[in-house]
Amino acid sequence: MVVHVGGPNRQNLYALYNRNGEKAHYWVKRFSWHQTIGLVLSIGGVDNGSLEQFGDPPYYRNPEVLIAFFNTETPHLMGISIQTAAGAYSWAPIEQPSWWDEKFEEELKEKLQERENELLKEEEREKYFCPMGCKYYHGKGKSATRFKVKRTWDDDRDCVVLRCGKCGWISEED
Repeated sequence: MVVHVGGPNRQNLYALYNRNGEKAHYWVKRFSWHQTIGLVLSIGGVDNGSLEQFGDPPYYRNPEVLIAFFNTETPHLMGISIQTAAGAYSWAPIEQPSWWDEKFEEELKEKLQERENELLKEEEREKYFCPMGCKYYHGKGKSATRFKVKRTWDDDRDCVVLRCGKCGWISEED
């Protein structure tokens, strides 16, 4: 049964994690979603324990929240991604859907493994850091999803031009 989102049920994902006994693996619905629900998989890379290791409540310095998204009309896994609105008070807990079974759990495990393999590949790439101290970086060959760094290719010289999305610093790498 899906709870209607609104009123006193609205929480941020960090409060719902605490309400779940400081554990991930709980189901949520966001007030702006239609036929979509989410399964919170981890917060800040952990799936149990206190969030105070990240900072003070209620936002704990906004650690990343990893969520698996499912369509409720034709039950299927839509994707796994970092939720950028975790601190918004627009979430409500819901019951595990009646269609959730071992098949979905296995599919989710496979997708998580694929995601982990992709992240490991990205870590192997050389990283470029902004020398201005912005802590923004660009992974060679693919932009890091957490950081606003743009790249363009100069076809004439086959070089990468990196631009820091925070301070505007530009570098060329041959």
